[in-house]
Amino acid sequence: RGLIDRFESANLLTRQTSFDAGQHYAEKIEADLRTMGADTVLLQIMSLEDGLYLFVRAAGHETIRRKMPIRRAELARQVLTAVDAVKNRRDDAQAQLAGLYDRLIRPVRSDLDAAVAQDGAVAPVLLLDLSGFLRYVPYAALYDGKRYLVEDFAPALYNPANPTKFTPM
Repeated sequence: RGLIDRFESANLLTRQTSFDAGQHYAEKIEADLRTMGADTVLLQIMSLEDGLYLFVRAAGHETIRRKMPIRRAELARQVLTAVDAVKNRRDDAQAQLAGLYDRLIRPVRSDLDAAVAQDGAVAPVLLLDLSGFLRYVPYAALYDGKRYLVEDFAPALYNPANPTKFTPM
């Protein structure tokens, strides 16, 4: 019984530590977003074994969560194929980028548009919080069939561990 009690206590402590770290991460993101203004939205993308997770967050808004049924290995293969197509200037590069757009952006595109103030004068900033092979995706070049992502958003990488000061000039 003592062994079980120690295990449960250690497990509870681990969960509490993870929760505290997650809460700190969420607070850090919210603080950074508030300093950047209403034309900034954060897109966090995580590929796990059981699916692709997309999180959209803007200052003062609830986080929107979407799960897509694509396995990590399948998405990694699609990313590497698209990167190779672009790198080698293959004829199918645009189609490969469109396929990635459909996986990574289209499921949350309306959420991204709704989260930022789009006044037409300046493209909204799309902060990308990425991990693993998702860092290799050429996000600016993702293609929706008519336009490239860079035509509607100014993509930028976001890393909460980076001490960059996000203050408007």
